[in-house]
Amino acid sequence: MSLRLFCTLFLVLSVCAFPFFFTAGIGIFAIVWFRGYFEIIPIVFLSDVLYGVPLHRFLFFPYVTTLIALVCVLFSVLIRKYLSDDSVLHI
Repeated sequence: MSLRLFCTLFLVLSVCAFPFFFTAGIGIFAIVWFRGYFEIIPIVFLSDVLYGVPLHRFLFFPYVTTLIALVCVLFSVLIRKYLSDDSVLHI
C-alpha cells in the first residue's frame, strides 16, 4: 500500500519536474506492477493540461496522452482479468 502511494506521489512530482519519458516509464511500471492503477489517468490528464499541445496529426486533440493512458489501463485490466479467470479453461 505504501509503495502505491509513494509511486503516485512520485508521479505527480515527476509531471512537474522531470521529462515526459521518465514520467511515462514510471507510469507504465505502475500500470504493470499494481492491479487497477487508475490513478495514472488523472495524473496524465494533469500532464496534458500543463504541456499538451493540439497537433495536426492528432486532429487537434490535445489530450492524446490521456487517451493512451486510458487504453493502457483498460488493456492491463483486461489482460489481468483474462489471465486470472479460470472459467475459460473449464470445459
